[in-house]
Amino acid sequence: MGLVAKSTPTTVYIIAYEAPQVASYLYSESHGMRVVMVVTDVEAADEAFSRVFDSKEAELMARYAKASGALKIMVKASPVVDLTIKRKPQTPIPPRTPVYMASKDVLEEAFSVCYGAFTELYSDSPLSSWVRIGVLRSHPDVEVRVNIDAILSKHLAVLGSTGSGKSNMVAVLVDRIAGLGGQVMIIDSHGEYSDMEVLSDGVRLVHFEAKVNPLKISPPVLASTLIPEAAATKQRNLLRKAIRELNALYLKSGSDRIDAERKIADLIQKAERELDVDVEDSSGRRYLKALYAMIMKMRDSSISGAKKDVFDSILLKLEKNIVEYDIYSTDVIDPVDMLEPGVIIDVDVSPLPDPARDEVVSYICRQVLQRSMMNKLLPTLIVVEEAHLYLKSGSETAAKQAIERIAREGRKYGVGLLIVSQRPKRLDPDVLSQMNSLCVLKIMQPEDQTYVKQYSEWLTDEMLAALPTLERGEAILLGEWVRMPVAVLIDKHEGKKRGVTVSAAKSWIKARKERKEKVMKEMEEEQMLKRTEEIF
Repeated sequence: MGLVAKSTPTTVYIIAYEAPQVASYLYSESHGMRVVMVVTDVEAADEAFSRVFDSKEAELMARYAKASGALKIMVKASPVVDLTIKRKPQTPIPPRTPVYMASKDVLEEAFSVCYGAFTELYSDSPLSSWVRIGVLRSHPDVEVRVNIDAILSKHLAVLGSTGSGKSNMVAVLVDRIAGLGGQVMIIDSHGEYSDMEVLSDGVRLVHFEAKVNPLKISPPVLASTLIPEAAATKQRNLLRKAIRELNALYLKSGSDRIDAERKIADLIQKAERELDVDVEDSSGRRYLKALYAMIMKMRDSSISGAKKDVFDSILLKLEKNIVEYDIYSTDVIDPVDMLEPGVIIDVDVSPLPDPARDEVVSYICRQVLQRSMMNKLLPTLIVVEEAHLYLKSGSETAAKQAIERIAREGRKYGVGLLIVSQRPKRLDPDVLSQMNSLCVLKIMQPEDQTYVKQYSEWLTDEMLAALPTLERGEAILLGEWVRMPVAVLIDKHEGKKRGVTVSAAKSWIKARKERKEKVMKEMEEEQMLKRTEEIF
């Protein structure tokens, strides 16, 4: 397809007879070198048209260009592996060396080289540590595999615009990791994985609807969750005091436990008489009712009339939480206890308000890391969906601190981190810079593209320019989980139901059809009824 014009060990410039796709693969042989290179840029210029001064000449110049071969295609490529030495080329390819489109056999050999190339970094990483993620975008008959050990030890970021295929990518990856016997914890911010059907043999997905245990989070955080208004400082201060007193009763043990349980039961009965609401009873609502009665007791013993208004405001907010929400539980199961080989735990935090969600995410991340540090857990991958919600630059929350610690220290203890985001610019740069592997799907926003490049040593300007051209499900894989940058078409996970882009037109047409069928059925029933009346 062309000849080498000039080259360095890292860049090859080719005069081509036909234009290859960006991210496709080329191949050349010379002086014992067998080099596979990836196309990073293509430029086509018609030298004849550079001499056109009058638009009337255009047709004549086009004929001249076709006759004289004045069309010039320049291709820029980056060598990725010399198949002879099984590593990147150490010397430039000589000028005038013929260059060909890489065949299936060459590409399969090149990608098999990546298995062996990891032996220095992951000396005990067998072939089984590699799982299929999809096929080459330019060669659909060549499969692409990624290294699981690299994900667990060096972390991974999956970045892309809404609808680009991020959740499908995550579903494919975690299903196949669990198929190896891995254990995965997903922080599911939108409930996207709640009904996912796993496809790998022996894999089990456990959906866990996250609830807040009021006995395991700090009173200030619980007070902020129940009363989130920034100006309600007095209300939160009083509520914190009541929470501490109530928690002290709940946490009594030994001989004091029976008396504490009696006092809690009395508080609940008092609140129920006052509230007179019909809601399903749960341990979380019982806790809030006891807290409601505690606030009533504080109000009744208060001397200041002004404070009574503050207490009444607290009671109104507690009543709303009791009636409208069921996000608290004093006997909630710890999702970390459910981790085991071949199991994916989907922790759905979508129903929780922001302060509670932040606290739950912090708790889970801290528990996984602490147990791993004590050798009480097998290597575990934590997936953080909508990571920009927890890793905002400039903010310091409990969840962010816990996730940052895993990014820094998790590899020492077998805790891997996979962050997923549609707005990379909102991610803290310190965390993004520690993601040593990337899966970049379609990104349209220029500021997001530039931000990713700024904190990724692998993403070139040419790859950056290609991001808006990616179709749904296509991605560029970079970093330590692949031997070479690769444009891939990710496999479709047939068990993933939610998160799929909904067609509004199809929904409307389906609804219209159903309404029409319903009306027709009603008309038929009316006609049958009239006939029956006429007969009888």
